[in-house]
Amino acid sequence: MLEDIKEIVFSVAESALVEEECVKNLVLVVNEFSLIILTCRNSEIKVDAEVIERIIESQMKNLNMFSETEIASLLYFITEYIKEFKNELSVKFVENLLCRESVLVTNVTFNNDRRVKNGLIKIYHDILALKNVPVIQVAYKCIIDQFGSNLKKIPSLI
Repeated sequence: MLEDIKEIVFSVAESALVEEECVKNLVLVVNEFSLIILTCRNSEIKVDAEVIERIIESQMKNLNMFSETEIASLLYFITEYIKEFKNELSVKFVENLLCRESVLVTNVTFNNDRRVKNGLIKIYHDILALKNVPVIQVAYKCIIDQFGSNLKKIPSLI
């Protein structure tokens, strides 16, 4: 039964998160439900990493419309996803998440909300703590590129 509910919610979430009007109303609900499903992953529920990644990517595309609470919810969801799928995390996902063109990097890096800053730091920490060498190499490359890019932006922010 729970498996059927998961399939229905994920299919609704995937289709609704591409509709701009629906995104703001669904973000917190989808993230909370997905977190519950992630905690059940090791028991009776099969969770497909690709579905979760598509949900995360859909939200990241609309990040500029999110409130700080919705951004913090997404960041927490990402950290829990990273913890749960740490051995299966793809290089492509990390690139989409951390590289310079990433919406997460461009829209969140200079956010003043404490929850958002802590969430972003936690994502960096969790990715860099992985034992997956290709993922860590990509993460370090993206982070170094971000530092260079952000250092160039500092004079315009002062």
